[in-house]
Amino acid sequence: MILRQFTWPGDLTMTLIGGKWKPLIIYHLLQGQNRRFNELKSLMPGISAKMLAKHLRELELDGLLSRTKGEGKSGRIFYSPTERSLAMGPVLDAMYQWAKQNGNAYGDPSLSHAYPGFEPGANRLFTTANSPAP
Repeated sequence: MILRQFTWPGDLTMTLIGGKWKPLIIYHLLQGQNRRFNELKSLMPGISAKMLAKHLRELELDGLLSRTKGEGKSGRIFYSPTERSLAMGPVLDAMYQWAKQNGNAYGDPSLSHAYPGFEPGANRLFTTANSPAP
C-alpha cells in the first residue's frame, strides 16, 4: 500500500500502474477471465518470470488484482481483476487511443495494429463481462 502525498491526482495513477508491464498486466486481466502466471507470461513476450512475479505482488498489494488458489490437488493460482482495476479500464482505453492517434509523431506507425480487432466505439478494448460497454 502506498503511503505518501501526491502532487496531483494523476500521480497516484502513475505510481500504481506506471512502467512498461503493469498496464499490460491489467489489460490482460480485464479481458474477463482468470489468468494463471504462465498464461500471463506467454501473453507478454520479453517479461521475465522474476519481473512478472514482482509486478503481480505489487498489483495485489495495491488492490488492483486478486490472487486466488484454485480447488483440487493442483492448487493452481489464478489472477483476476478487482473492482479498482475494472475502474481503470477507461483510463487504459484513453491511453491506448492517445497512442494510436499520436504514435506516428513519435516514430511508431505500428501502434494502429497493436491489438487487431480493436475498433473505437465498437467493442471497447477494456470492456469485460463485469463492466458495461460505453
